[in-house]
Amino acid sequence: LGVIRNKSKKLRLIKKYIPDKYISSFLRGCIDGDGSIGIAKNGNIWWQITTASKAFAKQLCDLNIGFKFNINHPSKTIFNIRVC
Repeated sequence: LGVIRNKSKKLRLIKKYIPDKYISSFLRGCIDGDGSIGIAKNGNIWWQITTASKAFAKQLCDLNIGFKFNINHPSKTIFNIRVC
């Protein structure tokens, strides 16, 4: 069925398969699956996606969609991509 070992660590974002008009839907799906949205103490709204794939985290940050992404690496195996 196409499932591979350690798929969480091997995840890639292949932009050519996601038409520009569906990028926002793709990001909503990522948030629904492995993300969260909140309000910081200073009142700023943020959203975050968590992944085990360094490549996916970098590729997500490289999307040119008008947001500035930050990658936080709280452990050896987890990457948090946050937009504030």
